[in-house]
Amino acid sequence: HGHLIGFYSDFRILEEKEMKQTMRALWKIIEQAFETNAKQDGKPLFKVKFKNAFQKLQDWRTEGKEPWVVENAKADPVHQLYVDYREHCKEHNQVDFLDLLLHTKRLLYQNPTILQQCREQWTHVLVDEFQDTDPLQTEIVFFLSAEESGAGKWEDVRVKKGKLFIVGDPKQSIYRFRRADIEIYSQAKKRLLK
Repeated sequence: HGHLIGFYSDFRILEEKEMKQTMRALWKIIEQAFETNAKQDGKPLFKVKFKNAFQKLQDWRTEGKEPWVVENAKADPVHQLYVDYREHCKEHNQVDFLDLLLHTKRLLYQNPTILQQCREQWTHVLVDEFQDTDPLQTEIVFFLSAEESGAGKWEDVRVKKGKLFIVGDPKQSIYRFRRADIEIYSQAKKRLLK
């Protein structure tokens, strides 16, 4: 279903190192452009380190914010990085791991027929190491396991009895740096025990 979100079936998944290299190269071009514009306008240059820009961009992406939804976007070089990165990936038919999650979520939300097909195809969903899931992964898993459509948030989903099985140990959570949230583990556990 990649064509529904603008990708060909032979898309390439970027490793994290490649993603950062691509963003860093785009960031250098953006920095130069903003520096030139600031000099021409006689305005002080607001310097943002790549590390900070990268983190801000990843936060936006994790929250599911699309480039056109980001507030005060026009004057923000990080927003420009978001737009340029998206265009670069689309042009080169590439995605990174976070893109896979974001595009999957968007595909399922915007195409109820595909969501229903997936629910019917996968009669059971097993997630191991659930303590290391992030909000996007949790949302996708719960919507795929839902009894019916209509819930706006994963917390409101009524999971089909016996469809979702999660395994996890909160004491072994090690992926906080990748947006894993132990609170989500606790919330999901409570939802399934109801």
